Amino acid sequence: MPHVGRHLIVDTFGSSPEVLNDAPRLEQSLRTFIEAVGIPILHTYFHQFDPIGVTGVFVLATSHATIHTWPEFGHLALDIFFCSDTDVRPHLPKLMEDLTAQRFYVTDLKRGAEEGMQISTSSEGNVEPQVLRGDLADVRELQAMLAGRHRILHAGRSPYQQVLLLEVPDVRLYLDQQLQFSSVDERFYHEALVHPAMSLAPSHRRILLVGGGDGLAVREILKYTDVDHVDLVDLDPMVLHVAQHVPEVAAMNEGALNDERVQVHMQDARTFLSDVTAVYDVIVMDLPDPGDEVLSQLYTREFFEKTAAHLAPDGVLVCQSYSPEEAPRVFWTIGKTMEAAGLTLLSYHLEVPSFGDWGFHVGARAPLAWGERKVEVACTTVPDDLTPWFRFPKAVRKKRKAAVVNSIYQLVLHDIYDREVR
Repeated sequence: MPHVGRHLIVDTFGSSPEVLNDAPRLEQSLRTFIEAVGIPILHTYFHQFDPIGVTGVFVLATSHATIHTWPEFGHLALDIFFCSDTDVRPHLPKLMEDLTAQRFYVTDLKRGAEEGMQISTSSEGNVEPQVLRGDLADVRELQAMLAGRHRILHAGRSPYQQVLLLEVPDVRLYLDQQLQFSSVDERFYHEALVHPAMSLAPSHRRILLVGGGDGLAVREILKYTDVDHVDLVDLDPMVLHVAQHVPEVAAMNEGALNDERVQVHMQDARTFLSDVTAVYDVIVMDLPDPGDEVLSQLYTREFFEKTAAHLAPDGVLVCQSYSPEEAPRVFWTIGKTMEAAGLTLLSYHLEVPSFGDWGFHVGARAPLAWGERKVEVACTTVPDDLTPWFRFPKAVRKKRKAAVVNSIYQLVLHDIYDREVR
C-alpha cells in the first residue's frame, strides 16, 4: 500500500517557560508555521491550563496539528499530520526559533506505508532523532537545501553522531546538522587553522592533529616538506571513512589520509594522549564546538594541560575557538583556559564565508609574536600580511574581562555557548 500521508512527531527542549505558557503566542506561532507551509486551516482550539500548560489543536484541510506544553520542564510536544507529501521540514527551524527551543528531535513517519518510518534527512535509513547540536542558522540552511536540488553522497549514523554529506552543488559535511565545511570556502578555515602555527614553530618534524578526520587540515600540514610524521586522532570511523573513500572528499583533501607520513588513530583523544609518549613540534586542535557537556570537556584546563605536556620545548599549539564576534565570551574563555594550562597566547581571527568571523588561539611555552613573518607555503586564501588577523574590535576586546576558566571541576563552557550561540 502506498503511504497516505506524513506524520512528524516533534519534541522540543529548553524553551522559555513563559513562551510555553502563553496560549495566544503559541497559537500564532503555529498558525504562522502552517500558513507558511500552505495548508488551509479549518478550525482552531487552544486551552490554557491552570496553573500552567497549554494544549492546542489545528484542524487542517489535510488532517491536523496538535501541541501540548510542559512549561515547568521547558518541553513542548508537537504532532503534524498531512494527508499529502507536503514537505514541512524547511519551515521547522523558524518555528523552533519562535518557540525558543534549544534542542529539537523529529521522527518522520510515512503513514500507511509498509516501509514505515524514515529519518527526514535521508531517502533511506533507520529512525534516528535529529539533534540540534549547532545553532539554528545551520539547521535552517540545511533544511532549505534539502528542500531544493541536492544529492546525498553519504547519510548514516555512527555510534557518535549523524553524518550527512551533501552536494548542493558544493559539497558540505554536516555532523548532527551542524555545518563542518563547504567545498566552496573550506580553505579559508583550514589554511587559517594550520599555517600561523606552522609558521611560528621552528620545526615541523612531528605533528599531532586532534580532530580533523575529514583530512583537510592534514592536506595543509603536508605542504611542509620537513614534516616526517603526522598523528591524526579522531574518534569517528564514519568521518574517517568519508575522508578516505568518498571521492568528492578524498579529492578535496588530496588523498592526505593515505600519505605514508600520516598515521590515523581512531580513538578518543584523551585515551591517545594518556598512552602516547611522543613529543610534537606542532599540535593542531580541530575540535567540535563546545555545544554540550561532553564536548565542553575537550576545552578544559586539564585537557589542555594533558595536550601541552606533549609539546616540544619550543613547540606550538593551535585551537579553533569559535567566533569572537558572535560568541566573544566563548572565544575568550577558551583562551583563558589555555592560559590557565600554562600557555602564552597569540589570538587571531578572520572571515570564513560559511561561518562568519572565526577565531583561533595559538599557545606556546614562551611568548609569541607574529612580527614580520609570512606563510612560506602556497595558500589560496592567506594574505601576505597577517597583522590584521591579530587585531580585534574594541567591543570584542572588552568581553575578555568576562572570560572564565573551564575546568573539569567547574564545567561552564557549554552553558556559555548555549547563552551566546543558541
